[in-house]
Amino acid sequence: MSDLRRIVRKNEDSRGILEICANVTTNADVESGAVVLEVSGNGDIEDTSVTVGQIGNFQVYTSVTETPEVLSGGVGQTLGTLVITEEVPGSLIAGENVRIVFPEGVKLSVPYDVHQVEVKKGDAEIELVSSDESRITLKFVKVTSEGETRIEIPFPWVNVQSNFTGSIPVEMSGRAGVNDSLILGEAVLPLEVSVESVPFVEIGKQDQALGTITIRENQGGALKQGEQVVLTFPSGVQLQPGVKVEVIQGNAEIDSVKVTESVNNRQRSSLSFTIKSESSRQQPSTIEIRDAQITVSSLMATGNIDVEISGGAVVQSNEEAWLGEDVDWNYHDYPGDAFTSQDQFRDEVADYLFDQNSIGEMTVAVCVDSSSVESTDESVFRVDSDAAVIQGEPQTMPVTPYIRDGRTMLPVRFVAYACGVAPEDVQWDAETQTVTLTAGNTEVQLVIGEKNILIEGDMVQEMDVAPEITDGYTFLPARYVAEAFHYDIEWDAETQTITIKP
Repeated sequence: MSDLRRIVRKNEDSRGILEICANVTTNADVESGAVVLEVSGNGDIEDTSVTVGQIGNFQVYTSVTETPEVLSGGVGQTLGTLVITEEVPGSLIAGENVRIVFPEGVKLSVPYDVHQVEVKKGDAEIELVSSDESRITLKFVKVTSEGETRIEIPFPWVNVQSNFTGSIPVEMSGRAGVNDSLILGEAVLPLEVSVESVPFVEIGKQDQALGTITIRENQGGALKQGEQVVLTFPSGVQLQPGVKVEVIQGNAEIDSVKVTESVNNRQRSSLSFTIKSESSRQQPSTIEIRDAQITVSSLMATGNIDVEISGGAVVQSNEEAWLGEDVDWNYHDYPGDAFTSQDQFRDEVADYLFDQNSIGEMTVAVCVDSSSVESTDESVFRVDSDAAVIQGEPQTMPVTPYIRDGRTMLPVRFVAYACGVAPEDVQWDAETQTVTLTAGNTEVQLVIGEKNILIEGDMVQEMDVAPEITDGYTFLPARYVAEAFHYDIEWDAETQTITIKP
């Protein structure tokens, strides 16, 4: 429908002006886009096209400029900028709020500063209603209705809990017209910590060797200068002096390597070292810990020996690093305004930090009771470890057990020895790729790639996984071999160990 408002006609030598103000009704299925008016007529009027409007939905679009990678345990880190855009003017509702909520494990470093918000397009006024460590509420005091509005909300100061990893989503809700969930970044651990091998160690025995421990930075500069890396052992385990710590890649420097003795249950044994200078962004560093030996108390329980990885060089977002009794807060470069006293610092910063002070634990050994193993002729294997106890005797294998389709695969000779098969009774036929194992009156045959196991020449049993060759070594499914020789087999999911005993 249209409304002809005014026609101005002058003499024949003057041009006329025609103004048309029209209201337009659109169908529900009309496509978004420009409204184009086609003008044509008789005489001297030229045909032309004029864009007079835009069709769109009353809808608010949200997006993120980027999703940067931030460190678990870090403080004052920058996430992506949240962008709010109208499709048509009036989609954002003036006078209403939008709430922005962070996930558990992610907090603001300081109360949000609304002056960081930028209106990139249109005319809008935004004020801060409230802000705490995990929630921001903004109010759209004024939003122009004359043109599209684009608003950018940055997050330059964010803390991440030390064991939080993965996507960092924010939830947006409220009556202003903004309701969505967006990813603002990805949290990664500052380090990857691995161990060369996980040996079995014996209760009550001294100076037992551990495998080489490797610490790799996931980002250059992840280990903070002037702070410590600490590896803490469980109660009942004493790390011995003589450990070597060395940077083998990258340009970080370390010093002050120290082994702390355990004191009853009040203080656990630990290894610590200081980051003298941190690595550059372009050169993440790798650190090796070698020649570590431990003494295991006679009161120690069997099972995994797990080392906790912590320290100010690794984790900065925990309360202890900033609020401890011995912390000189004046020397901390905490983001935000200056503080006049430690009490003020404690009051204003505490809620924005976490009580988690480590990035996790790593298994460095498995504790066994050798007296029990020797008395029962048990054999013990651990997934991904080259250490084993065979018939009561500790041994090192050239390869490590693994799991295939839910079954533990063991190297042929070692599973055979565990089941009482002598070395000379382990036979391999390269032409038929057949393994023959003999102990007493029992003969067992298995063929690479086949799921049938032949026992004593005539009994065929079907397995749910076939023998295979991995890294040049033949691996057999442990349970089927053990049961064929009338041995019991036990699986401990927590320690990832398998025990074979008669």
